[in-house]
Amino acid sequence: MTSTSALLLLSDRLRTRARQKSLGMSDIGGCRRRARYKLDGYEPVNEMSSVVAVIGTAIHEQLKKVLDELGLPAEWEVEYAGLTGHFDRFEAEFMRVVDTKTVTSRWMESIKLHGIPIQMKWQLSLYAAGLITKGYSVKTCRVDLLTRDTGEEYQHEWHFDSQDVKDALEWLQDVRDAPFDLVPRDYEPESSWCRGCPFGGKDGGICWSGGVMYRDPRSVLLVDAGDAGRFAAELFEGRKEAKAIEKKMVEARGALDGLRPDDPGEIVKVIHPDTGKAYYLKWSPTAREGSYQLRFTSPPQEDVV
Repeated sequence: MTSTSALLLLSDRLRTRARQKSLGMSDIGGCRRRARYKLDGYEPVNEMSSVVAVIGTAIHEQLKKVLDELGLPAEWEVEYAGLTGHFDRFEAEFMRVVDTKTVTSRWMESIKLHGIPIQMKWQLSLYAAGLITKGYSVKTCRVDLLTRDTGEEYQHEWHFDSQDVKDALEWLQDVRDAPFDLVPRDYEPESSWCRGCPFGGKDGGICWSGGVMYRDPRSVLLVDAGDAGRFAAELFEGRKEAKAIEKKMVEARGALDGLRPDDPGEIVKVIHPDTGKAYYLKWSPTAREGSYQLRFTSPPQEDVV
């Protein structure tokens, strides 16, 4: 009997968009090597399907269903600078492009703390540019982030800036112009990004092939560069820097423990005296008695006016 996950994976592979081979707006700002493979017309070697992708697809299908019932246009397709993109909806009343992304709780916390990845920002900016060429007025872009494990929603909205479109297209031009062997692999071979890439996979695919047999797939970097001394120097200096940085972090954690409130759930705000940047600190008890983990947390969300 075929398993449920196998059937879900099959459904993901059969989707039209899952079979799309050409470079799209969602690729801009991601892995440069992957973008170059698509630009040069390489055939995929890895079936990039996952149950997680099916969950995201199901959410988008439900969004489309409810928008259709409300009489609102959904699943927009736009083109700009030879790139095609698809997004969830355009709220004409607010002149706002909106797209939904499903993420893990860990990634959600990182986004709330550090902001959305440039790939998301460029992607929505290109959507907006495509709409503007069709005669629509766009004021803002918004990403609605949904966590797959808790259902938490977080919205990040910003004013559309044509400079973001220029930066995205400059990134694309750099990828297109660079000699193929010099185009970087922007993720590690064991990462979910590489394993889910059409040119990667569990065995590294064509992207990480060519290394020393039975060695780390990153050995292909040595084969390509042929400069062991440079890699040795990077590792040697990196270990020294990491040791110094760890010492600073231990000292900073110890100093900041003086701010730890009696209530572990309380958030403490501190301001850098020179830059004025605000940091939000939170302590959580660990399994070891009397020990606490200090982490940075996100500030209150601000509305875009």
